[in-house]
Amino acid sequence: MSITLCMFLLAADAAAETGTCTPVFANRPAAADAAAVTPAAKPFAWRLEETCRDDAVAVKRLTFPSPVASPHECNNTVWCEYYVPHAAPAPAPAAIVLHFLYDKDFRVTRFVCDSLARRGIPALMVKLAYYGERRPPSMSSDVSSSLEMLVPAWLQSVQDVRCALAWLRTRPEVDPHRASLVGVSLGAFVGGLVLGADAHLARAVLVLGGGNLNEVLWTAPETSRLRAALRDRGLTREATRDMLAPIEPLRFAAPLPPGTLLMINARNDTTVPPACAQALAGAFKADEVRWHDTTHTGLAASLFVVLDAAAEFIKKPATDRG
Repeated sequence: MSITLCMFLLAADAAAETGTCTPVFANRPAAADAAAVTPAAKPFAWRLEETCRDDAVAVKRLTFPSPVASPHECNNTVWCEYYVPHAAPAPAPAAIVLHFLYDKDFRVTRFVCDSLARRGIPALMVKLAYYGERRPPSMSSDVSSSLEMLVPAWLQSVQDVRCALAWLRTRPEVDPHRASLVGVSLGAFVGGLVLGADAHLARAVLVLGGGNLNEVLWTAPETSRLRAALRDRGLTREATRDMLAPIEPLRFAAPLPPGTLLMINARNDTTVPPACAQALAGAFKADEVRWHDTTHTGLAASLFVVLDAAAEFIKKPATDRG
């Protein structure tokens, strides 16, 4: 039975697991100002509770406090879903999975996690700041509609993901030296920041991501309303470049060891133009950019191809990382 459908069922008599994670953060040497996205190395309490299972995968809800105190209390708990395969040899490579902007019900991201788990890769979906249970009932618009909200939300999300990564690396079923990240669109941009800063992230697959965030802001069809609002305020490209500087994926991007990064992008993408993808790939010295002859949203038709590529890259032995 599909875990995506199974999410509506509660596992009978599932006992909650609780504990304390004492994180150890390591920044990449080239990320000179990564301290800005490095949480304080303080122990944090966590709770893990199984929500459903089938004969191959168990799904568990993970919660822990965000290391960042935002103005909204509901946003200060990080909600995750952990997909654990029953038969994977331990310790196994694992992946943090970050959702895209319009995956409001996380249906696609859950499918990605479930698919990775069925390929033997434990997968932890992290709900980014102001998504899902973290969204205040009074919030009428998305955080991406305001740069003043977008920037702190992304910075908080990076720190949340780094805490989730620290927790994932402590799991007995996970090889701490083979922790990876899969991010799609929004998740690829946030994931790019995590990848550039966190030395404990062994590999990443960034799908529909890139650099030069300000270029995306001023050219993407999806940001037309925000651009109009910015113009009404008298803000120029130069002004917004400065505003976005703290969350620019190129901020921490420096050459990575071979075998660390696979990028998957669309040649006809008007949301994240190919030049933006190439900028990030060049800065990171990505192993490969796999181009699909489609658009940003059209890549969904190649979802199974993308999943196969991601799983293959994550599962490569350390001696075969190129």
